[in-house]
Order: sequence, then C-alpha cells, then structure tokens
Amino acid sequence: MFLFSKKALGFRNPDTNQIVYVRKGDVTEVPDWVAHDPLFKWAVAEGSVSTVEQKAQVAVEKKTEEPVEAPVEEPEPVVKKTTSRTRKSAAKE
Repeated sequence: MFLFSKKALGFRNPDTNQIVYVRKGDVTEVPDWVAHDPLFKWAVAEGSVSTVEQKAQVAVEKKTEEPVEAPVEEPEPVVKKTTSRTRKSAAKE
C-alpha cells in the first residue's frame, strides 16, 4: 500500500514492534499491517495521510467511463428568397 503523508509519522506493528516511518510530503510504500494501526486510522480521519491507490483507482474508473458525445446538428441550408424586384431584374437580363 502506498501512502501520501502531510506529516512525519511512525506506525508500529503490535506483533513485532517494527516501526515504519513516513516523511512529510512523501509517497511511501508501507506494509499492509499499517492499515490496522490506530495512528493510521486517526491520521486518515484527520486528513494527514491518504492512500495513493484509492485516488489512482478512482482516476482509472473515471477514465474508463465512455464520454457521451453531444449530438451534432447540421445547419439548415440557406435558401435565397426572391422578391418581385429580383424577379424583374432577372427577367430583364
């Protein structure tokens, strides 16, 4: 799982006491157990950490939707109107 962090944080694995650090402003790959850490849940709720995979998946889903094209209307042909004056001048020529 990849995380983008707005703060420097350390997540602790309760089974092995391993600590994984993420730096401010970095995208970091972290083990899946980090999602079960209470600090991770708090940071996500606060907005300090976000998972990059979710955003990328949403972007991919948006791109896969087929765009709906607006119907193209053909312009109507212009019909030249004749008046009595244009008929008289055409008849004289």
